[in-house]
Amino acid sequence: MEVVDRLYEKLSRSGFDEIILSHSQGSVRQVRFSGSRKDMDAEWDESSLGVFVSRGKRILALVINDLSVVDTIPEKLVSMISRMPENPLFNGIYDRKVNSSSVSTRRLPEIDIVDKSMTMINGAMDNGAEKSAGLIYRKEGTENIRTNYNDVEFPSGGYEMLIRSFRNSDSGQEASHAGMLSDLHDSDFAKLGEDSARNATLKTNYSDGVEGKIDVIMSPYVIGNVLTYSSEFFSAESVISGLSFLQDRIEQPVASESVTLIDDPLDFTGIGGRMFDDECAPTRKNTMIDHGVLRTYFQSFSTSKNFKTETTGNAGILMPNSWQLKLNGGERKIDEMIASMKRGLFIQNTWYTRFQDYRNGVFSTVPRDGIYLVENGEITTRWKGIRISDSVPNILKSIRETSRETSKVKWWQEIAATEMPYALVNDVNITKAF
Repeated sequence: MEVVDRLYEKLSRSGFDEIILSHSQGSVRQVRFSGSRKDMDAEWDESSLGVFVSRGKRILALVINDLSVVDTIPEKLVSMISRMPENPLFNGIYDRKVNSSSVSTRRLPEIDIVDKSMTMINGAMDNGAEKSAGLIYRKEGTENIRTNYNDVEFPSGGYEMLIRSFRNSDSGQEASHAGMLSDLHDSDFAKLGEDSARNATLKTNYSDGVEGKIDVIMSPYVIGNVLTYSSEFFSAESVISGLSFLQDRIEQPVASESVTLIDDPLDFTGIGGRMFDDECAPTRKNTMIDHGVLRTYFQSFSTSKNFKTETTGNAGILMPNSWQLKLNGGERKIDEMIASMKRGLFIQNTWYTRFQDYRNGVFSTVPRDGIYLVENGEITTRWKGIRISDSVPNILKSIRETSRETSKVKWWQEIAATEMPYALVNDVNITKAF
């Protein structure tokens, strides 16, 4: 892109040692519905430019959303970086030449998202919902990353689907995602509607929740939320900063043996698929936790030097991060897990996850869309007014089983693009929500 090339040339002449320009551009189409009817069909273009520069041990990063101002950026960066303190832990950016000829030119499969919205609505209405609301996004674009050492462009995009069904005062929600290599069918969209209606129409009496420790079956949305918010603890930058309970825990047990957690940006059936990280290192599939044992942190080129290891292909502009987490499934189906539960909770969703102590992973989150008390394998009551108040280390160590079924889940800022099973967690701490 001409404006990116112009900015790179100006930055190159401004005395910076290393430069990263990460340009994202593409189109977004949104079909939205409420009251079981389409109420919006809109399309727009999006573009942003991430800029990283270094001079010695001084580093600076910013994001530009208005590309008309790029000609003013070099002078501002020169002035700003001279006032930045040195970062003694900065070791440069990825400097190996990559094979850009292997970059895929695949395109996103074309589907009629208006038709698929109606398929979701009909799936909900046919299963007892009184009304539904939701949306489908279609996102397609390109990522261009230019550094001192590489210049690559690769496709990006996918679909995001959300439906919330209502019956009386109850509701249920389903949210999913699909990527460049997805193979979506009508049945996938219908099932989202059906499952959201099933949660909204499950007839149980309400009762106030009870404080204390109790076994909890967490849906893919709940465990996906917890792991999304916990993903920063796996970042080498968080470990270096002393903000991770995983510090000095490589090759040590940090979870139960039922837990194998993977970051898989090479799975392009999900929208989290990605070919290169933000400093142009090729991405790869990384096993973070292997049957309970911590194997690695998310590393960039710079952080890997501090740990005497290699980059994992997880560099963000400033700190390493996850791309597409997956928690491995287990042996039994969710129905079997519920049927064998003596007493516990089955929680469908959660939000407002907040940390009270980052160093020790202490958090709270507010369950929603169905908090069911299970007694002797049967759902007996629907709880209200509770929050989960626990810690990530305790949750990981207390996962006793995961379901055979896994789901691609993504919702708003609460759940990043992930693939999650149901998870049975022992002795979860429950408190009153208010």
